[in-house]
Amino acid sequence: MYTKLAQGILKTLPQTEAELRQEALAPADKELRDRLTKVKTLADLLDALRSLELVIAARTALTLSQYAWTVPLMKQDDHSAEVRRQATVLYTAYRTVAAKIAPVLAAGLPAAPGDPAELLTAKAHFGTITGRITVDTGQDLPGTADYLHVIHQMLLLCLAVTTRGPHGRRLLAELAASPQAAITIDQRYKFRPSSLLAYGPDNPAGPQCATPAAPLTGAVPLPDRGVGSHSYLGAPVWLDGKIGSKEAGALLFTQHLPIEQAHQRILLGSLSFSENKYAFYTPLRIELLHELLHVLHNAQGANRIAVVLTGGLTTEVWTDAEEYATIAGGDLTENMLGAEIGLPDRYGHGGLSLDFLSSKSEAAVDSLADLSRIP
Repeated sequence: MYTKLAQGILKTLPQTEAELRQEALAPADKELRDRLTKVKTLADLLDALRSLELVIAARTALTLSQYAWTVPLMKQDDHSAEVRRQATVLYTAYRTVAAKIAPVLAAGLPAAPGDPAELLTAKAHFGTITGRITVDTGQDLPGTADYLHVIHQMLLLCLAVTTRGPHGRRLLAELAASPQAAITIDQRYKFRPSSLLAYGPDNPAGPQCATPAAPLTGAVPLPDRGVGSHSYLGAPVWLDGKIGSKEAGALLFTQHLPIEQAHQRILLGSLSFSENKYAFYTPLRIELLHELLHVLHNAQGANRIAVVLTGGLTTEVWTDAEEYATIAGGDLTENMLGAEIGLPDRYGHGGLSLDFLSSKSEAAVDSLADLSRIP
């Protein structure tokens, strides 16, 4: 099964310029093709997916480098279709694999001969964490159960791939060690396309929150922590141009948007921004790990949303102290996890749905500089 899945991914890879010119492949492209060609086990397949993330991120970075930083998107050549094409390769690979191996992952990651001790531990942590994930289909709207079922499958696969890197294993260890790090996947109503979002039960001031005196960086000391709480992972639904509501959501899948298209719009990944003022692609898995860091903070009573930003940090760039700690300022961050697949450091909480990169989108009147919120 794993070999066949890898062969399917290999067939979807667009040819590189080097291949078209019959030249030697770049090292990352060669490694990816070698990995996919040699897949025999689940571990091989998970490693190949990490390599695919790295290659897609690098290819989209090259495309995004053609955008000027300060010129409105509507006045530039539109490269959004190529960025979306590359992101769709990664989405399709994850979506296909997640569906096929869902029963395997639901039973836990099996130990394999030769697994080092740290990997065996990570697999045990995977089982602990996945055992605390539930899906809330109580809204009983047409299509909701199917919509959230796929989100659950993708989350399981992302967690499985995360066992393959050191910072990822550390995140899994901390989640597993926090009894309140339980997740309920539910449906949330939005005004426009959005990524998956983690919520505490009483945001922004609840048992998941640290006191305002807590530090911005590092681990929050025990005396400054709240008692902790479980979290929700909200899967957004929306009707373009209409107010987000349960009533509107009831019509979404039946009259307006096929479920598969809705999944693509929230699971394709997004654009983030560097302090050096350029855009880069953030794959879905890194987006999800960002949300799982919020889940961890909520469980530990260490969510910093009530903490005041200091030291020249601004809400315009970072939104709040919790986002700063999650992305860059904590003792375990999105940037550490992204670096495992070659991503640059993200600067600020600004981001962009791939939908809004198009020169015809409502965001096209702005430049990347405007959208980044970086001064």
